[in-house]
Amino acid sequence: MIIPDLSLKTIQETIKQELNRIETERWREVEMFLDYYENVETDKYIAPYFDSETLSSIPLFTQSIVRRFCKASSLVYGKSLDIERIVDDKYKEVTKELNQKCRQLEELTWLLGNMCFRTRWSEAKQQLQWDLIPFFHVYFVDGMQDEPMAIMYPIQRSGYGKLEKEMFAFWSKGMEGELGHHFLIDSDGVIYSVNEGNVNPYRNSAGESMLPFTFTRRQPRVRDFFGGNASDVIQASQQLDLAMTELALAVRMGATGGVKWISGLDVNPSEPIKIGVDKVLILPSDTDFNMTAPSGGLAEIISTTKFFIESVASNNHLNITFADVGNSAISGEALKILNIESIEQREASVEDTWRKFENDRFEIDRMVLSQDANINLADDLYVDFPELSFPISEMDELQVLEKKHSMGLITKKEMLLHYNPDMDEAELNEKLGEIGEERAQEAQAQPAESGSLVQRLINA
Repeated sequence: MIIPDLSLKTIQETIKQELNRIETERWREVEMFLDYYENVETDKYIAPYFDSETLSSIPLFTQSIVRRFCKASSLVYGKSLDIERIVDDKYKEVTKELNQKCRQLEELTWLLGNMCFRTRWSEAKQQLQWDLIPFFHVYFVDGMQDEPMAIMYPIQRSGYGKLEKEMFAFWSKGMEGELGHHFLIDSDGVIYSVNEGNVNPYRNSAGESMLPFTFTRRQPRVRDFFGGNASDVIQASQQLDLAMTELALAVRMGATGGVKWISGLDVNPSEPIKIGVDKVLILPSDTDFNMTAPSGGLAEIISTTKFFIESVASNNHLNITFADVGNSAISGEALKILNIESIEQREASVEDTWRKFENDRFEIDRMVLSQDANINLADDLYVDFPELSFPISEMDELQVLEKKHSMGLITKKEMLLHYNPDMDEAELNEKLGEIGEERAQEAQAQPAESGSLVQRLINA
């Protein structure tokens, strides 16, 4: 939202006008997306598509695929990818949880389209901490729309231990030599002071108020600050739940003989006829009882469900195949070819989003450390994002390691660590000694065996 200035009066009036609209629009969608990500109570989103009679016959089938899509599409901070940050050693000591938080941040950025990442100092842990903020609203000053000048986000929401009144945290930068603001505000627009004078305590080296937040986005900005999200994956997950519920209903109907019908019998609405696999039906004479199988085939439902998922996966640069008996493993090179779109998308994501994020967050981290922990870091940061690797055969892996060793790129110890990364220095030395002794024994035995063979040939 664009506001004319960042005076306290203007901020307060603007927030009071915006609170209800914010809550009822984008944040409601964010909540639904997070429900699917966490697979929590997602049945409420498909229940309106079924009548009460159907819901009494079978439970709703929910099986969210959203988190798996998020993980598969988040290729920058994966567990097997060690992001190397060349920076002050002190920074490494106080950022032990950073990569874990970045993995979550990448997944949620892909899902929601935008995320907010707050840096704070934990006095108890003596560590930097980072908060993932999916619900937030940003403010821009007219003529300065490149980056947010202020942010507001809920500190407690419905379903998350709601207070008597909805409470929000507000932060702003300074303008024209004035300091920024920081305070809490409730849903009625009443301000609660956190710092003396409601002042934002964080400053950059020039003394200007700064926000202790870093923003990420799934795609480069085109129009609105809040860009595209994974709505297609959410819709596919809903379609999957609908199809699986329909499938379960069809199976139940088929298991009991299909649709039952009776003719020639007056039915009392207050005493409906009860039938089922565990019930015996007794009818008077001159009545007809029959069963009609469902018209739709189960195979058609399964095939359509697979198509939905494969289509959405393809649209998100993912190559997925459903399990087929007899499928053989494919090589790492073949996997690389199959996933070329994912590789290219990852490279673009690193340059468009995550390299900037690393630099921006580092500046915020330095500021918070200096302000709250009296720790001053060097201002240089280099981040190395490793290349994606794909599984290769054991023989190919050995050839690669041997080639690297022959070229002087790795040592024998590093070769051993590749297969057993938990070995310490003493174990490595012991293992290398055993290998050396074994090789020496083989070398001594070889000439004797050769000589013996030659002699036998001569004698023959």
